[in-house]
Amino acid sequence: MKKVTIYHAGVFGIQKIEATLVEHGTKPYAQYTKAAFVKYIPKGKRKPTGFIVGYHPYIVIIDGHGHIDPQDALTKPTDIGNGMTTSMTRYASFDERYKTEFDKPLTEYIQDKTVLMDVRHTVGTEVVNPV
Repeated sequence: MKKVTIYHAGVFGIQKIEATLVEHGTKPYAQYTKAAFVKYIPKGKRKPTGFIVGYHPYIVIIDGHGHIDPQDALTKPTDIGNGMTTSMTRYASFDERYKTEFDKPLTEYIQDKTVLMDVRHTVGTEVVNPV
């Protein structure tokens, strides 16, 4: 098992998870013959968890911790008075722009990194490198 950074699509943008990788790859799931999956132990935890994505997967796994952060899904906080601030999401939930805006910086960043899995429907990659 090795330390990895996992990027995957969430409700509001790309999520970054630092973890210990248990297993990853593709397997049949529902109507999908090659659904991408990841099983991992989150940093600071002891029990494994994971996810499987059949439709429009967005999963990138890079060897090691301390990699770039995705853009924040929220706008800059605005002071509305009485000690309160407000923020709003930059796009609606599940908007493809959360993914596509992170594709270029991520693609450039991983050029000299050890990529264990790269399955992004937004850039047409279907690279899976099981360890």
